Amino acid sequence: MRTDGTMLVVTIRGVTFPLRGSGALLGPGDRAAGVDVSVRNVGHGVYDSSSESDVSLRDSLGDVAEPSFAAHGPCATSEIDFLKLVQPGESRSGCVAFDVPRGTRPATVRFAPDGRATLGRTWLVKG
Repeated sequence: MRTDGTMLVVTIRGVTFPLRGSGALLGPGDRAAGVDVSVRNVGHGVYDSSSESDVSLRDSLGDVAEPSFAAHGPCATSEIDFLKLVQPGESRSGCVAFDVPRGTRPATVRFAPDGRATLGRTWLVKG
């Protein structure tokens, strides 16, 4: 997908739901979900963004789930965002945790480069 300054190959490698043992900060009765993302910069410019602005999750009611801080586990929130300063030819991967409201399930994942919805792509969550 094209961005303002480069070109990316984005792969949603999977959605883990419920995401157990993450220590995610959640609302009462809510469950965590983890979105595993891989990004390869195949363009000529540096890609510098944030996973919280670029990756989003909608639940089965169509509402946008809130990103959540995950303290540990395979979807632990890192101190330095994996989408920060991705150089040309470089691949990065990471996981973004979300707070999924009680009674709903993950339905779609969207990657919007630089947080710009018009440049984004949406994937259906299987399962």
